[in-house]
Amino acid sequence: MKILKANEMSLFDKITIENIGIPSLVLMENAGRCIFEEIKKNFIHAKNILIVAGKGNNGGDGLAVARHLFLNNYRVDIYLAFGEVRGDAEIQLKILENLGLKPLNSRPDFKNYDLIVDAIFGTGFQPPVKGEIGDLINEINASKVDVISVDIPSGLSADTGEVFSPSIKAKITVTFQFPKICHVLFPAAKQCGKVVTADISIPSSLASDVKREILTLKHLKLYRREEDTYKTKEGHILIVGGSRGKSGAVAMSAKAATRTGAGLVSVGIPENLDDILETLLIEEMTIPLKGLDRLSIFSVKQIVDLQEKHDVLALGIGMERYEEGQDIVIDILEKWEKPILLDADGINNLADYGDLSSLKNRKIPAVLTPHIGEFSRLTGYDT
Repeated sequence: MKILKANEMSLFDKITIENIGIPSLVLMENAGRCIFEEIKKNFIHAKNILIVAGKGNNGGDGLAVARHLFLNNYRVDIYLAFGEVRGDAEIQLKILENLGLKPLNSRPDFKNYDLIVDAIFGTGFQPPVKGEIGDLINEINASKVDVISVDIPSGLSADTGEVFSPSIKAKITVTFQFPKICHVLFPAAKQCGKVVTADISIPSSLASDVKREILTLKHLKLYRREEDTYKTKEGHILIVGGSRGKSGAVAMSAKAATRTGAGLVSVGIPENLDDILETLLIEEMTIPLKGLDRLSIFSVKQIVDLQEKHDVLALGIGMERYEEGQDIVIDILEKWEKPILLDADGINNLADYGDLSSLKNRKIPAVLTPHIGEFSRLTGYDT
């Protein structure tokens, strides 16, 4: 799934409207309908709903939601956060007024509602929120009423995982066509609650050149095994790592690899720790590698020589951080000519080495699985 920045989404909106010819009001109508459907699905008992609308397109989406709710016999109130709207939002408001639904004249008591639709700020907003609108957001949060946010919770930046104060804490966020960075990076992702990506007719092909992607269980395509398959047909994984006190890490990885479908799993571990894995593992095979309590640089040739019989290498689990370990990781990155996964101290040793060219220069896929601390060490970004 592609992950977009605010300026990319703005560009794709513009292309859809100006080049493809789908009017902005149609996109707004689609957005309003999608949010209405999520309200019906997720807030079954909510009958008394408040729309808090900003003055731009995000507010217009919220006003379109108000119309759908109103026409489906919900009790709906509208509060204009800025006291005015403009552009397509003004058209939406005029339709509501023609239907007999007018905005409130003063700020309501938020606790009187079952659900609040947050349509104050969209992806184009740059935090922080200040002044009266900041007070408004704080009051909404303090009410403890469930909130569904339009596109992003108001007060967040679409382009970071940072939480700015004040910002809406949503139970559900409905975003359009593509998730944004704030929807997937924590702690902002937590502020978004459950994220629903709605199709509002912006062509997905517009994002074909965007390199940011996230894989979810929904998007993983796990193939079904043939009934007459056999172990060597389902791939042979080599897991290399382990050190004194951390042999359990590679054992757990090996068992996980077997359970998730690998036909064969072999584990390379320092030779004096091999007996531990022989005891822990039943289905997986072990390979003693040169090294006492941790891998030696002399194990590299053994590992590289194993690639003829293995399809993929997972390196670094329970390995420890040490100078010789850095050389091991670099040598293997340069010499292993099949897909490789770097985890844990495989990443840490690469980061400690300080030169990522062996990783960048690989022509064959490399997958890294860092937690936030390992990612920080590798990239230099603060946690």
